[in-house]
Amino acid sequence: MWKHLALAMIASIAASHVRAEDAPTEPFLCKTTKPEDRVTVKLENGAAIVDVVSPSGIGGATVELQKGPWPATVVRLHLKGLESFSAVAGKHKLAGYVLSHSGNAQRLTLSEEGQEGEREAGTTIRVFDDRGKPAAGLPPPGGCFEIALPKVLLEGQPKLLRIAWVDFYR
Repeated sequence: MWKHLALAMIASIAASHVRAEDAPTEPFLCKTTKPEDRVTVKLENGAAIVDVVSPSGIGGATVELQKGPWPATVVRLHLKGLESFSAVAGKHKLAGYVLSHSGNAQRLTLSEEGQEGEREAGTTIRVFDDRGKPAAGLPPPGGCFEIALPKVLLEGQPKLLRIAWVDFYR
Protein backbone atom coordinates (compact mmCIF):
# COMPACT_ATOMS: atom_id res chain seq x y z
CA MET A 1 0.00 0.00 0.00
CA TRP A 2 2.79 2.45 0.92
CA LYS A 3 4.53 1.67 -2.34
CA HIS A 4 1.41 2.67 -4.33
CA LEU A 5 0.97 5.84 -2.27
CA ALA A 6 4.61 6.84 -2.83
CA LEU A 7 4.32 6.24 -6.58
CA ALA A 8 1.15 8.33 -6.70
CA MET A 9 2.87 11.19 -4.84
CA ILE A 10 5.89 11.10 -7.18
CA ALA A 11 3.60 11.13 -10.23
CA SER A 12 1.66 14.05 -8.76
CA ILE A 13 4.83 16.07 -8.11
CA ALA A 14 6.16 15.30 -11.60
CA ALA A 15 2.87 16.33 -13.20
CA SER A 16 2.86 19.63 -11.32
CA HIS A 17 6.18 20.55 -12.91
CA VAL A 18 5.03 20.13 -16.52
CA ARG A 19 5.19 23.47 -18.29
CA ALA A 20 1.97 24.61 -19.93
CA GLU A 21 3.59 24.76 -23.36
CA ASP A 22 4.71 21.12 -22.97
CA ALA A 23 1.28 19.83 -21.98
CA PRO A 24 -0.48 17.97 -24.78
CA THR A 25 -3.61 19.66 -26.13
CA GLU A 26 -6.36 18.35 -28.32
CA PRO A 27 -6.48 19.75 -31.85
CA PHE A 28 -10.26 20.34 -31.54
CA LEU A 29 -12.52 21.87 -28.92
CA CYS A 30 -16.20 20.91 -29.18
CA LYS A 31 -19.14 22.74 -27.60
CA THR A 32 -22.81 21.85 -27.92
CA THR A 33 -25.89 24.03 -27.54
CA LYS A 34 -27.58 21.42 -25.32
CA PRO A 35 -25.92 19.66 -22.39
CA GLU A 36 -27.35 16.27 -23.34
CA ASP A 37 -25.81 16.35 -26.83
CA ARG A 38 -22.35 14.90 -27.37
CA VAL A 39 -19.93 15.91 -30.10
CA THR A 40 -16.47 14.37 -30.33
CA VAL A 41 -13.73 14.50 -32.92
CA LYS A 42 -11.26 11.72 -33.60
CA LEU A 43 -8.61 11.40 -36.25
CA GLU A 44 -9.11 8.34 -38.45
CA ASN A 45 -6.90 7.63 -41.47
CA GLY A 46 -5.83 11.30 -41.61
CA ALA A 47 -9.41 12.62 -41.50
CA ALA A 48 -11.24 14.34 -38.67
CA ILE A 49 -14.40 12.39 -37.83
CA VAL A 50 -16.95 14.58 -36.06
CA ASP A 51 -19.38 12.29 -34.24
CA VAL A 52 -22.71 13.80 -33.20
CA VAL A 53 -25.09 12.13 -30.75
CA SER A 54 -28.25 14.11 -29.97
CA PRO A 55 -30.97 12.42 -27.89
CA SER A 56 -33.53 15.13 -28.69
CA GLY A 57 -32.62 15.12 -32.38
CA ILE A 58 -32.38 18.91 -32.58
CA GLY A 59 -29.21 20.79 -31.74
CA GLY A 60 -26.05 22.51 -32.74
CA ALA A 61 -22.37 22.59 -31.95
CA THR A 62 -19.12 24.32 -32.68
CA VAL A 63 -15.87 22.56 -33.45
CA GLU A 64 -12.90 24.87 -32.93
CA LEU A 65 -9.55 24.04 -34.46
CA GLN A 66 -6.94 24.53 -31.72
CA LYS A 67 -3.80 23.91 -33.76
CA GLY A 68 -2.63 22.89 -37.20
CA PRO A 69 -4.53 22.88 -40.50
CA TRP A 70 -7.97 21.33 -41.02
CA PRO A 71 -7.71 17.76 -42.25
CA ALA A 72 -10.37 16.26 -44.49
CA THR A 73 -13.47 16.34 -42.28
CA VAL A 74 -16.45 13.99 -42.07
CA VAL A 75 -19.56 14.59 -39.93
CA ARG A 76 -21.39 11.52 -38.62
CA LEU A 77 -24.86 12.25 -37.27
CA HIS A 78 -26.30 9.47 -35.14
CA LEU A 79 -29.92 10.48 -35.71
CA LYS A 80 -33.12 8.78 -36.90
CA GLY A 81 -33.78 11.42 -39.56
CA LEU A 82 -32.13 14.46 -41.09
CA GLU A 83 -34.67 17.03 -42.22
CA SER A 84 -32.15 19.85 -41.78
CA PHE A 85 -28.38 20.04 -41.60
CA SER A 86 -25.95 22.92 -41.91
CA ALA A 87 -22.22 23.37 -41.55
CA VAL A 88 -20.79 26.89 -41.63
CA ALA A 89 -17.09 27.73 -41.71
CA GLY A 90 -15.59 31.04 -42.74
CA LYS A 91 -17.65 32.46 -45.58
CA HIS A 92 -19.10 29.13 -46.76
CA LYS A 93 -22.25 27.24 -45.78
CA LEU A 94 -23.19 23.66 -46.55
CA ALA A 95 -26.90 22.95 -46.10
CA GLY A 96 -28.98 19.88 -46.76
CA TYR A 97 -31.62 17.36 -45.82
CA VAL A 98 -32.90 13.83 -46.26
CA LEU A 99 -36.68 13.77 -46.50
CA SER A 100 -38.41 11.40 -44.07
CA HIS A 101 -41.00 10.65 -46.79
CA SER A 102 -41.29 10.47 -50.58
CA GLY A 103 -38.47 8.02 -51.08
CA ASN A 104 -36.03 9.85 -48.78
CA ALA A 105 -34.85 12.32 -51.41
CA GLN A 106 -31.79 14.26 -50.32
CA ARG A 107 -30.05 17.47 -51.24
CA LEU A 108 -26.84 19.26 -50.26
CA THR A 109 -26.00 22.75 -51.43
CA LEU A 110 -23.09 25.09 -50.90
CA SER A 111 -23.35 28.86 -50.67
CA GLU A 112 -20.86 31.65 -50.11
CA GLU A 113 -21.40 34.81 -48.09
CA GLY A 114 -21.78 37.81 -50.38
CA GLN A 115 -22.59 35.64 -53.41
CA GLU A 116 -26.04 35.14 -54.91
CA GLY A 117 -27.53 31.66 -55.04
CA GLU A 118 -26.23 28.27 -54.14
CA ARG A 119 -24.63 25.41 -56.00
CA GLU A 120 -24.50 21.66 -55.66
CA ALA A 121 -22.07 20.70 -52.92
CA GLY A 122 -20.14 18.01 -54.79
CA THR A 123 -20.72 15.56 -51.93
CA THR A 124 -23.60 13.40 -50.76
CA ILE A 125 -25.26 12.30 -47.56
CA ARG A 126 -24.48 8.65 -47.00
CA VAL A 127 -26.46 6.36 -44.69
CA PHE A 128 -24.97 3.52 -42.64
CA ASP A 129 -26.31 0.84 -40.32
CA ASP A 130 -24.98 0.11 -36.83
CA ARG A 131 -22.17 -2.05 -38.27
CA GLY A 132 -20.96 0.67 -40.66
CA LYS A 133 -22.48 -0.99 -43.72
CA PRO A 134 -24.25 1.22 -46.31
CA ALA A 135 -28.01 1.40 -45.83
CA ALA A 136 -30.86 2.86 -47.88
CA GLY A 137 -33.40 5.49 -46.80
CA LEU A 138 -33.12 6.47 -43.15
CA PRO A 139 -30.60 4.83 -40.80
CA PRO A 140 -31.80 1.77 -38.91
CA PRO A 141 -31.42 1.86 -35.10
CA GLY A 142 -27.78 2.50 -34.21
CA GLY A 143 -26.98 3.78 -37.70
CA CYS A 144 -25.95 7.23 -38.86
CA PHE A 145 -25.81 9.79 -41.64
CA GLU A 146 -22.34 10.66 -42.92
CA ILE A 147 -21.34 13.82 -44.77
CA ALA A 148 -17.83 14.40 -46.08
CA LEU A 149 -17.39 18.18 -45.93
CA PRO A 150 -16.25 19.67 -49.25
CA LYS A 151 -12.72 21.13 -49.18
CA VAL A 152 -13.99 24.58 -50.11
CA LEU A 153 -15.94 24.74 -46.82
CA LEU A 154 -12.68 24.81 -44.85
CA GLU A 155 -10.85 26.95 -47.40
CA GLY A 156 -8.76 29.65 -45.78
CA GLN A 157 -8.40 27.53 -42.62
CA PRO A 158 -11.23 29.05 -40.51
CA LYS A 159 -10.81 28.19 -36.85
CA LEU A 160 -14.51 27.54 -36.21
CA LEU A 161 -16.93 25.06 -37.76
CA ARG A 162 -20.59 25.49 -36.74
CA ILE A 163 -22.96 22.61 -37.32
CA ALA A 164 -26.71 22.36 -36.72
CA TRP A 165 -29.20 19.55 -37.19
CA VAL A 166 -32.87 18.62 -36.97
CA ASP A 167 -33.89 14.99 -37.19
CA PHE A 168 -37.62 15.56 -37.82
CA TYR A 169 -39.63 18.76 -37.88
CA ARG A 170 -42.22 18.62 -35.11
